[in-house]
Amino acid sequence: MRLPLRPMLSRVQKMLIPFSRLLFRRVPGPVLLVSVKKQFFGNPWNAAMNEGMRHARHWAKAETELFAAFVSRRNQCVF
Repeated sequence: MRLPLRPMLSRVQKMLIPFSRLLFRRVPGPVLLVSVKKQFFGNPWNAAMNEGMRHARHWAKAETELFAAFVSRRNQCVF
């Protein structure tokens, strides 16, 4: 089941969706998810992901990107 995220977007965000469709042929799910209630969810989630993926001590940046691409492929989502 998917949450209806589009009704929760601001007017500006709703206006940017057609541009995203032109560039990517669709609106990426993570972009919509992070855009909804940015103060409550988006900013803390971005900070946590940045900390986990960019500041990983045991992996190089390329390894974290490869791991993210692998997980996205296994989850059948476009990365």
